[in-house]
Amino acid sequence: MEIYGSVGPNSGNYTIQSDGGESVTFNGTKSVLTPQTLLYQDNSLAPGTHEVKISNSSPGQTLNIDFAVIYGPPSA
Repeated sequence: MEIYGSVGPNSGNYTIQSDGGESVTFNGTKSVLTPQTLLYQDNSLAPGTHEVKISNSSPGQTLNIDFAVIYGPPSA
């Protein structure tokens, strides 16, 4: 699974929690606005249902999600 969004001068910290595990904090602050940037990647997910929570943890800053890529088992 991959989550893409914008980073830039108006972006701040955000947290991601996968399947009820520990939250991990990332910093989206960059000097130039760059959309469609990889914000999070997890290649360890087994087939099945999963829950991912994304939170903006910087009041007054933005968190923009562009899209997610979900990988499944190969087609037969």
